Order: sequence, then structure tokens, then C-alpha cells
Amino acid sequence: MIAAALIALLRRYKPEFAFPVSVAAAAIVLIYAVSQSAAIMDVVNTITQKAGVAPENIKILFKAMGICYITQLAKDTCCDSGETALGEKVELAGKIGIAVLSLPILAEILTLITELML
Repeated sequence: MIAAALIALLRRYKPEFAFPVSVAAAAIVLIYAVSQSAAIMDVVNTITQKAGVAPENIKILFKAMGICYITQLAKDTCCDSGETALGEKVELAGKIGIAVLSLPILAEILTLITELML
């Protein structure tokens, strides 16, 4: 909230500083969020081991989540700098990346469905 207020003031009085401060604030929040993810990973690993889920699938899931967050941050940064068209292309590239990354899980699901049907 402090960063948002500072950015609003900068946009009014020193607009050339607003964008770099916005990017720096976003980076700080992202670093904090990533540092907190270790505890989440421990819980997820415990649950997946008990459930018998393949660790490879969990790795793919977390990679996809990372792509989502980075893509959204990049898109928002582009839009904030006035490059809305570029932001839309970044979002499309992120969606394609997630689709490609999720192909092994999709193949596994289709194999399971096929086995259940037979």
C-alpha cells in the first residue's frame, strides 16, 4: 500500500520515476512471495507422498504456476508502460508455454481414461 501511494504521488509530480518504482515494488513483493513458498512446498511434498502422486507432476504444476505469475507480472509491466499490445502477446506466449508444459500430464490422464474404459 505504501508503494502504491508513493507511485501515485510520483505519477503526479515526477512521472519519470513512477514506472521504475513500480517495477522495484513488484520485484520486492515477488521475492517475498517466493521466499515464503518453501513452507508451502514442504506441505505439498508431504501430501503428495501420502497420496502417491508422482513428483514429476507436482514439479510440472509448480513450473506452470511460476510461468503464470511471471507472465502476469510481465504483462502488467508492459501495460503499465503503455505497451498494451506487447502485454497481450506476452500473455499469449505464457499460455502457450503452460500448454506445452502440461502435455505430459494430459498424456497421463488420457492413458488413465483409456485404461479405465477397457
